[in-house]
Amino acid sequence: MDGYVSVARRSEVKPGVIKPFRYRGKRYVLVEYEGKLYCFDGLCPHEQGPLEFGQMSGKYLYCSYHQAVFDVTSGKPLPGSPTENVLSSHPVSIRDDTVYVML
Repeated sequence: MDGYVSVARRSEVKPGVIKPFRYRGKRYVLVEYEGKLYCFDGLCPHEQGPLEFGQMSGKYLYCSYHQAVFDVTSGKPLPGSPTENVLSSHPVSIRDDTVYVML
């Protein structure tokens, strides 16, 4: 799996819970929606608030700093969010009970 990095066990990523991790000093978050895992840069594109302190509700990721809301299936902010910037996403692969992310 060239370019992919082992970041978590699959069993550690649960629906409705933000799973933070760091790689080479940079923050990232893993989330699950409808059985699929998504990985994003761990800082909100609005004002760099750590997304690990936010919340998941359905397919929406809420930043706790300024209430930006993102659709995890696209990374796009919802209308009315304080940013128009999309979350930076990273491909995720699962093998056995290990989650790999291309970083």
